[in-house]
Amino acid sequence: MRKTLFGVIITLVVLFTWKYCGDDDGSRELLREHSTLIEKELKQVGKLIVTEGHFSEVYNYENSKEILGNYLTAEKKALVVVNAEVTVAYDLSLVEYEIDEVEKTLRIISIPEAEIKVNPDLEYYDVQSDFLNPFEAADYNAIKESIRA
Repeated sequence: MRKTLFGVIITLVVLFTWKYCGDDDGSRELLREHSTLIEKELKQVGKLIVTEGHFSEVYNYENSKEILGNYLTAEKKALVVVNAEVTVAYDLSLVEYEIDEVEKTLRIISIPEAEIKVNPDLEYYDVQSDFLNPFEAADYNAIKESIRA
């Protein structure tokens, strides 16, 4: 009787060990990614960048939605760190000038207005939302537009 009980216990231990430590095919993740590059516009430019700056900003987004009047409030919050690169440039194709070949001089008549470009990079930290007021794509777009304004 002891040998049979000992054999059953050993068999159960081996089966449980094999089940929990073995290769579990059910928990594998399958990830498929696909990317397509679309050329939107390609043009030759002559720009002179005269100033370049790097800025950081911490943006706190909070949105609450009242459900059933004032009895229940659903909130969503996000902490966004914005790292932006700002450049001030002049388009050299718009510069008006005269060339005097006899005296070998270049006379600039007018310089166009400076172009200011801001390239923000958004990093989302601590995104929290309630079940009744979840984050949606429109919320992320609203945050992006609010930061750019």
